[in-house]
Amino acid sequence: MTLHPASELTASRAEGHESLSTCRRLVETASNAIAHEPNRMGAWRLVGALLDARKAFQSHMALCRSSHGPLVHIGESSPRLQPAVHKVLDDHRNIIARFDDLIALASREKATNAGSARRLRVAAVHADAALAAYERRFHDIVYEWSNRDLGGEAG
Repeated sequence: MTLHPASELTASRAEGHESLSTCRRLVETASNAIAHEPNRMGAWRLVGALLDARKAFQSHMALCRSSHGPLVHIGESSPRLQPAVHKVLDDHRNIIARFDDLIALASREKATNAGSARRLRVAAVHADAALAAYERRFHDIVYEWSNRDLGGEAG
């Protein structure tokens, strides 16, 4: 088991959380873009925001999977949380695939009519919901580890 200095882990968690928060804001921006401009320009803005959101999520993933990442550390230091950590790591592929599908859809649709603009907005809202669920699972693992395994509020 590799122990990481507390300050290093705190910095890693903060950076990972920031890229995840940025990702969620960008998906919301994408959703709003197509809602406010249900046309080709809105679709292009949506694609741009989604590409930026995907990049922010990839930064979060890279940090989580790095040797000093919070999930790697939690999985190493708390075997009981390993299944939850593996689930969250598996979620990474699903979320990236969701981004890829949505970007491809937005590139094809171009929001040339109200129906296609609505489909894009709904898909962006679903992507945000998937990110919110992922973020909850991620924070639940960190909470469980820090409060039960590190001696916080033992349950």
